[in-house]
Amino acid sequence: MFPRLLFYIILAAYHGTQTCIGFNIDERFPVIKEGKTKGSFFGLSVALHNQTKGSNKYLLLAGAPKEKANSLPNVNETGAVYSCPISTDPTDCTRMDLVMSTNPSEMVEGMWLGVTVASQRSLKEGRVLACGHRYVKIATGQQRRMIGKCYVRGNDLKFDSLDEWQTDNYERCNPGFDMEIEGMCNLGISGGLTDTDVFLGATGSFSWKGNVHLTWKDPDPENSWNIFNKQIGELKKKHSYIGYSVIEEQKLLSLKNYTVVTGAPRDESTGSVMLGERSTDKIEIKQTILGEQVGSYFGNSLAATDLNNDNWNDLIIGAPFYFDRKVDRGGAVYIYINENGLFQSSWTMILTGPPFSGFGIAVAAIGDVNQDGFQDFAVGAPFHETGKVYIWMGSKKGISQEPSQVIEGKSVANSNFQTFGYSISAGMDMDDNSYPDILVGSLDDQIALLRARPVIHLTKNFTAEPKIVDPNQCLLDNPCISVTVCLSFTLSNGNKDFKKNIVVDYTVKADADRRSPRVRFQSNDDTHSGTLSLPSSKAICNTLKLNVVVSFPQ
Repeated sequence: MFPRLLFYIILAAYHGTQTCIGFNIDERFPVIKEGKTKGSFFGLSVALHNQTKGSNKYLLLAGAPKEKANSLPNVNETGAVYSCPISTDPTDCTRMDLVMSTNPSEMVEGMWLGVTVASQRSLKEGRVLACGHRYVKIATGQQRRMIGKCYVRGNDLKFDSLDEWQTDNYERCNPGFDMEIEGMCNLGISGGLTDTDVFLGATGSFSWKGNVHLTWKDPDPENSWNIFNKQIGELKKKHSYIGYSVIEEQKLLSLKNYTVVTGAPRDESTGSVMLGERSTDKIEIKQTILGEQVGSYFGNSLAATDLNNDNWNDLIIGAPFYFDRKVDRGGAVYIYINENGLFQSSWTMILTGPPFSGFGIAVAAIGDVNQDGFQDFAVGAPFHETGKVYIWMGSKKGISQEPSQVIEGKSVANSNFQTFGYSISAGMDMDDNSYPDILVGSLDDQIALLRARPVIHLTKNFTAEPKIVDPNQCLLDNPCISVTVCLSFTLSNGNKDFKKNIVVDYTVKADADRRSPRVRFQSNDDTHSGTLSLPSSKAICNTLKLNVVVSFPQ
């Protein structure tokens, strides 16, 4: 009578050519787009956009702040914003019509249009924001005031003269004052849109103390005239660069009301992040979180998402110039967990990157990319080798110190990245598979849409019969051992519309814990490899026959 036989089964699943592994952000089949002009910094800023007006399609938006001017007299370079379809052609991006004319009271040369690009995702027909923070207004006595300027366009990326959002010229800083007020405010170095607000960073205000301007617009088209402007105003924080980064989210200081969050990377030399709420006449700062290392640029980048499923958004803060010589680390991302509308002054968790990598120069909430019920986030490190993007997955156990996936610029197919990860936009499903995708920018005149693959959960059932084997009845010409392998799968998002088969490669090893196996398959091998095509609705089985090795001592 034989002792118990041990069988191992090794599985690999794929749909088409996609291998199902734990890392579900696909880098082998990206959508690559290229800029029109070398050195235009196409990809310095990126945004995902869903066009629903006119035609329904997904678009990739990319800022190219050093792009050539578009047929303007005596103007060489203005910058630009491009929209790119989801296609295999890397050169089919189209320039948005933004700076179509100029006048003697302004300078659009070198305005860096495209330094900020954002999509109004909270609305079905969401608009698009584009800014150039180096736009100059000519003041009295031919004095040049670099106040910055922003543009809003419709969901179809066109200008609608009947839309109050678009007819506003978004020149919030008065060029009649000098740099002591807001004559050099650099409006638009950061910014974004909510369903009611346009919020813009202005780092140059008040001798580079910085500022944030917010324009509220009544969402009711019948009351489109109802508009008010608010700002943080002057704080006693010279050269702080308030407004260097800015986001506006709910579930931070209040579950319902929006909170403005802005980074001031030079505040007190260590940097800070300020959280403010709209009051009657301004944005009132309610809490300030200070950085811990001089020169780290704490607050350079910001993101907010609910990492622990408590219905409050947590803060993710980048400090790309952080360093620790003792452990040879460079760049940091700080996690602050929200405690019912309050953030502690000390961080909950710190993640660090390789030295001189710029780890944290971009951070982004990316949605639930593996559909496990927890929100995930990404961190860019554009100066490590060819650039990298690190993915952290939320889980019941919290955020781990190690990333779930690291995507290298050199591993992205059909690309030539050198600073992959300089900008990131994510959280929108661009291919309708119920998984949010990630758009990654660079300083290399190239961007890449990386799509999230469905996460497949394989279920296997493995049986061997009989339980007791008589060697005399189980020789080569009379196999008497049956091994049945049954496999089925589910998708982590439970998508009932997924009807395609997946293909599973499997390998069964007989008596795998012994140097000389006591049984063999009918092929006279101790290993069998096979393939099963699995439908989405049922298990598929395969039965294998084995016999006893003749030389085995009974």
